[in-house]
Amino acid sequence: MKTVLTLYARVLGQPLLLLRLGGLMMVILVFYQIAMLLAFGSLVDANDLDTSRVSLEQNVPRLVLGVIVFWVLYVWLTTMFAVRWHRYMLLGQSNYGFLDATFGKRGWRFVWNSFLIGLLAFVAVLPFWLIFAFVVAPTIVNATSSIETTIVSLYAAMVICLLPGLYVFGRCELVFPAIALGFAMRIRDSWDETRGRGLGIFGLLVAMSIPAVVGSEISLRIVPTEGLPTWLSTAAATFIGVFFVLITTALWASALSHMYKALGLPLNPRQL
Repeated sequence: MKTVLTLYARVLGQPLLLLRLGGLMMVILVFYQIAMLLAFGSLVDANDLDTSRVSLEQNVPRLVLGVIVFWVLYVWLTTMFAVRWHRYMLLGQSNYGFLDATFGKRGWRFVWNSFLIGLLAFVAVLPFWLIFAFVVAPTIVNATSSIETTIVSLYAAMVICLLPGLYVFGRCELVFPAIALGFAMRIRDSWDETRGRGLGIFGLLVAMSIPAVVGSEISLRIVPTEGLPTWLSTAAATFIGVFFVLITTALWASALSHMYKALGLPLNPRQL
């Protein structure tokens, strides 16, 4: 608990540093969401579903391209911020300009290892997900009478099914602080280094994920949907969501950097 509180204090106690290292991410993603809404919002008419369906079908290529561009931006910006926050936690380096959008080899190694670890986590989760889809979900739907109880039960079961993936993530993700420092650690090396510490890392990452859940709830509940222009309510909800993504990314990077240092792994930075 002391480690969790220390890491939260380290992140939340420096809002200006958070904004300087990750503010560009927030600005770009919020403005992109607004641009997407202005470009495609006219395609949907709540009072004429048939016309909306036809308009959406006619613009599928543009919509798909818009979603792809969003995820490219998201991966680029969150990766860039994660590398910076790792280096801040491990080396105290924080001399980045707000508009500095350098990606570099570290960023590409981050993305590639994220892809590989994601595949491993998917393999770990797949058996539980199949059990959920074909056994647990039908049982819950048939056993519960109210819609609210069904939704809550299904959500809780889905979260439980995803936990093995988070365990695998935790055991493999020491590669990220290593990459931020310039060391080409293998995923297998991370797994070996964390042997006997898996549950501790798992619990730490669960605690670091709380803002992601809180952020989505806040954006849904406090942003009014009536009385405001659609673009403004969308901008407010997006800003809140991206802000909590920023905090969660910093917390995860802080937790992994803490584990990296606690294991006595090398801190001498290299050039990639």
